[in-house]
Amino acid sequence: MHRGVSGRGRDADVAYHLAMAQQVPTTTSAVTAEWLTDALRSSGVLSGSASVASISTDPTAAGIGFMGEVGKISVTYSGDAGDAPTSMIVKFPTASPEVMAIMRPTRVYEREHRFYAELADATPVRTPVPYHVVCETSDDPNEAESYMLVMEDLAGLEMGDQLAGLSPEQTEAALRGLARHHA
Repeated sequence: MHRGVSGRGRDADVAYHLAMAQQVPTTTSAVTAEWLTDALRSSGVLSGSASVASISTDPTAAGIGFMGEVGKISVTYSGDAGDAPTSMIVKFPTASPEVMAIMRPTRVYEREHRFYAELADATPVRTPVPYHVVCETSDDPNEAESYMLVMEDLAGLEMGDQLAGLSPEQTEAALRGLARHHA
């Protein structure tokens, strides 16, 4: 499933997104200026004649974990990009076939993508704005699937530390947010 605000109509959106899915990057370093221009235009984030002139990645901001890769991309534009973001986060599923074999039956990537595409606007909890969502699934375990998220960079917010844990104040804030989300 691809979700964007392009204004082309459903059939044109489906054809366009299927073509883009064939070239979806699978790592942060594989994201190109041309691909990101198309992705941001298809979602209505980038309009007019503006395009992504260059991208750079911050290796210290990227992470590769059990379930996948998270990267930070800085963007410069050519032309009038308006309010288009100059920094964004990209997320990819794991490249490990063994881990993917565990994750795929649970549809964990699909559920995350559907949340951002369909539910994120409805939650009272602050979530990153999804700029581009790619989620191509199949019931055939031998057929390749494609997932990718391009989303708002929330670098200005305080993050918890996975190793040290949360302070009591951070824990309380997280639990209050979860309660609002599930109310």
